[in-house]
Amino acid sequence: MIPVVKLAISKPIEALLDTSNLTNDFPTYLLPVIRSKKTEADDIMLYLSSIGCTEATKENEVVQLEKQIEFVVNSVIPKIKEFSLFFQQFRDKDFYFSQTDGGQRLLGLIQKAPSRCEISCQGLSKLKIDSPISSSHNKSFRLIEVVEEVFDELDNINVIYKCSDRDVQICTNKADFQTEVLQNIAENIKRHAFPYAEYANKLVIDKVVEIQITKDDDKVLIRVSNNGNPFKGNTDNLFNAGYHSGKYGRTGFGLASAKQFMQKIGGDIQFSPVNNYQVSFLITIPN
Repeated sequence: MIPVVKLAISKPIEALLDTSNLTNDFPTYLLPVIRSKKTEADDIMLYLSSIGCTEATKENEVVQLEKQIEFVVNSVIPKIKEFSLFFQQFRDKDFYFSQTDGGQRLLGLIQKAPSRCEISCQGLSKLKIDSPISSSHNKSFRLIEVVEEVFDELDNINVIYKCSDRDVQICTNKADFQTEVLQNIAENIKRHAFPYAEYANKLVIDKVVEIQITKDDDKVLIRVSNNGNPFKGNTDNLFNAGYHSGKYGRTGFGLASAKQFMQKIGGDIQFSPVNNYQVSFLITIPN
């Protein structure tokens, strides 16, 4: 499971605490408020990361999960809405932000942040491994639009789309496909392929994610490749629940959740390196 507070919250807050991104016009009385917001964001992430972690018996897991989700709805989401209001006060204050690369990047994050303060709890279905995916919300949708919506969120990475037919459609639960599959892969790329600690000073053009969408009579293929850090773990275990490798690993449930979803809709996801990329995922969707 990988619960995620979208980086529209954490990234601007952290960047606001770097005074080199700010000008002398920035009101210093807001700095303690920003520090408290940082603590609040960390607490939200900590709680979300605990969702599903329980010592309860199997029969009570769903009950505990329902209580945790109820807390998210009643307490966490209102706090995130407060973040949206907090960011809005900076939207028309260009003069608060320095002309440095960091200052201008912060300005861009601030301008987008109010409309993107939300949470995405990925991987919750791991507690319901044997439950079928509901088809009640299955509708056809243009695949490229959903793919772009997710991967355009990768900051400072050169994302290349190769889609000869932008009208390719698939029929499945759009929200689940986006959350369980695409966002988990995007999170994997962000955390493992281009970790900020190693790639912060690399040129955007040198950090490449290439996405190819093709279609034949019976299936649609999405290939997501990148030229970042190679995968050094055991590829046989890559999609096993709880498996992670490397110093940036987390819970190990993200790719397992993606695999589980794809197999339930009659498709698949595989680790499939190609000539130009050591890391490449191939998603097969029944047409």
